Amino acid sequence: MSLQQTTRQAGGPGAAAARPQLGYLADVLTENDVTWSSLLTMDREDLQKAGITDPQDQKKVLEAVKDMILDRADMEHFTEITGDSGSEEFFSFLLSLQQQCHYLTETVQEVSRRFPKRASEMVFSLDPKKEAQGVCRKLLVQAGDLQREVSCLYNLLSE
Repeated sequence: MSLQQTTRQAGGPGAAAARPQLGYLADVLTENDVTWSSLLTMDREDLQKAGITDPQDQKKVLEAVKDMILDRADMEHFTEITGDSGSEEFFSFLLSLQQQCHYLTETVQEVSRRFPKRASEMVFSLDPKKEAQGVCRKLLVQAGDLQREVSCLYNLLSE
């Protein structure tokens, strides 16, 4: 799906009411050669340079990109990656994965910030059966698994 199709789909007439209307920005992005891959890493300053000068539009675009990041990669594109074939999809996949990790990290940081300074006093009321601690242990294992897999991928790319 092209950036123009994606932008129009996010803000077109069939879009859900909660989604921002962004179709009118598709031409601006296309004229400035903004690809989906580059849009994933853009911030407000980058959007300003790309011709999206209204702060509300910038906010809408950034929120739409965040909402549109795939929950799971479409593995059909990765049956076999050779040469230039699939390089854009692979790069988009990596950027999406990076962005998802960033958002997960920010979310966990925000939750941690909301704990009182003396969180140990609240542990019994927050997690009396220690279920949350169990989930956190599993998250640590999964984060370690992810780190190992990304390291393997990095090593493959470095060869």
